[in-house]
Amino acid sequence: MEKAYTVKLSRQARKFLEKASVGDRKRLVVSLREMGDDPRDRAVKLKGSPYYRRRVGRFRIVFSVKNQELIILVVMIDDRKQVYRDPNR
Repeated sequence: MEKAYTVKLSRQARKFLEKASVGDRKRLVVSLREMGDDPRDRAVKLKGSPYYRRRVGRFRIVFSVKNQELIILVVMIDDRKQVYRDPNR
């Protein structure tokens, strides 16, 4: 059996989850837990970037994977219209 990854949230990702509606938060949290088993399942590598993205309804989870430490760092969670606008938020 493969070891599970630890999911760590950035400050922005944590704040977004706190502000999200109960239903949206629930869907996002379920997706974050699923990522711990296989981070690249249902994920797409972002071109020209070390990050991946995962689609959860109208939201996008942007993250990086540190394989040696078994860590998934969630950099950003936002609406699909906003998430790619300013990567240095």
